[in-house]
Amino acid sequence: MSSVARSWSTQLTKQAGEYFVAAELCRRGFLAATFSDAVPDYDMVALDSEGRAATVQVKTILGGDWQLSNASQLVDIELGEDLVQRVVGPKAAQAPCDIWVFVSLTGDSPDYYVATLAEVQELVCLRYAAYLDKHGGIKPRNPRSFHHAIRIGDLTDWKNRWDLVQDVVARRSGAPA
Repeated sequence: MSSVARSWSTQLTKQAGEYFVAAELCRRGFLAATFSDAVPDYDMVALDSEGRAATVQVKTILGGDWQLSNASQLVDIELGEDLVQRVVGPKAAQAPCDIWVFVSLTGDSPDYYVATLAEVQELVCLRYAAYLDKHGGIKPRNPRSFHHAIRIGDLTDWKNRWDLVQDVVARRSGAPA
């Protein structure tokens, strides 16, 4: 497959995931506005009937694992001069994204895994640190890389947790979730 075809396939997968998430949000009573890469920190905004919003990041796969090219955007990772990495913890200044939706298009219909940003940060901290521990703190393929894969098995607790979107928008008004 040529790089153009691979890029085209990647864009189709990304866009399909975003549209599936937008449709699911609409089905659940939210107005969803997608931005098609126009906004760097999130893919869409979900609005409830009272105008309260949650920002949504969508990650989509056709198979395999979800890929984060730079886990250090979510968690603080120290890189020593000896190339040993150490996870410090979640980023204190969080990105303006409230909800992450991981979409798997491997079956006949999409599977959704919905988590808050804080939950994704905690997961990445745990899994990234475990990977580093397994390799003596040095990433074997590229010691300076902050790449990280998220497996479906890591997300089972968040399958179809659409209630988290309502929780986020409810907190915007101070109403109980």
